[in-house]
Amino acid sequence: MKFQSLQMLRGIAAMWVVAYHMQDHFDPLATALPFSASDLLRKGYIGVDLFFVISGFVIAWTALYKPGPHDAPIQFLLRRLVRVAPPYWVATLYFAMLRDLRSIELEPLLRSLFFIPIEPNHAPFYGYPTLLIGWSLNYEIYFYLSFSILLCLGRRLSLQIAYFTLTLIILPFAFSGGVSINPEHLYQGISSTYILLATNPIILEFVFGMILARLYGILPETLSRSCAWLALLASIALFTAAFFLYEPRMSIIFRGLPCAALVAGFIVAERYRLLSIPRPLSCLGEISYSIYLTHPFILVYSGSIYATTVGQNYAQIAQYLLTLAAVLGLAQFFYKYVEHPILEQGKRIRLGHCHTAQPAENSTASRVK
Repeated sequence: MKFQSLQMLRGIAAMWVVAYHMQDHFDPLATALPFSASDLLRKGYIGVDLFFVISGFVIAWTALYKPGPHDAPIQFLLRRLVRVAPPYWVATLYFAMLRDLRSIELEPLLRSLFFIPIEPNHAPFYGYPTLLIGWSLNYEIYFYLSFSILLCLGRRLSLQIAYFTLTLIILPFAFSGGVSINPEHLYQGISSTYILLATNPIILEFVFGMILARLYGILPETLSRSCAWLALLASIALFTAAFFLYEPRMSIIFRGLPCAALVAGFIVAERYRLLSIPRPLSCLGEISYSIYLTHPFILVYSGSIYATTVGQNYAQIAQYLLTLAAVLGLAQFFYKYVEHPILEQGKRIRLGHCHTAQPAENSTASRVK
């Protein structure tokens, strides 16, 4: 099954990241807007936190709780890698070719292509890949690898929780003598970029998503509409309060948990049919990965056309909308001719044996068709 509410949130998250990356070009416009509207531009980085929570939910639901047969671990991993890696490789190599080839360093490019962090500093990014947004995909691939390896030991969430407890608590203590829940904290006793990535607490956002998948699987068959609406409105209120009242960019408490609450509210609303997701928002979710991969092309190579003089707000708004249209147009092109054909090839992967889930009686998983 496909969660249309999550598709919508994916699309919103992608456009939020675009808005954040556009703020440098439209700073006069942002400062001219009311405080709340300005925040929507300045804090678009929260789209990445939303992506991580959604990814944790989807991976856990697909591999552990979805009714019907489940892919063997190797097949599951290959399908996830095919979905993420080849489109990213295409975008990265093309982005590199558009730059001065003489300025490209081979090692950072190879690290980018193999999803290995660049430098042991500046947490949680650890250096920026050739295609700057690739830092977040390093976490995605690490999560896929870890999750799939643990699937070989058993399809239990407890295994996943135990592993991430080990890497996020015990390893930092062993290497640096302490632990932090601040994603921007840099453990001084760790020099390996991959161990730094594996011990960064931003990975907790994937864990939040996995826990939501487990909770979704045990939702009652029926729930009063008033309770479902209360859950949705409470999640939106919590997210909104954290978004506008808390300023620091990275926070598990004030970014990761509110994103998890928002995801929880919308999947509950969809489960009990409170909302009908508009088709345009669902389509936006379909191309969200292409939006995420390709928007730097538009922003980097169209920066010279922006008006940055104070007082040109109408011109800025027009240019902003035109830039968004260009972002969506390029993303649609990339999705149609690169991402979607790759996805279709990935669906043909057949390796190993399938495992059929046995959902608990009266669980949501036993009823979802």
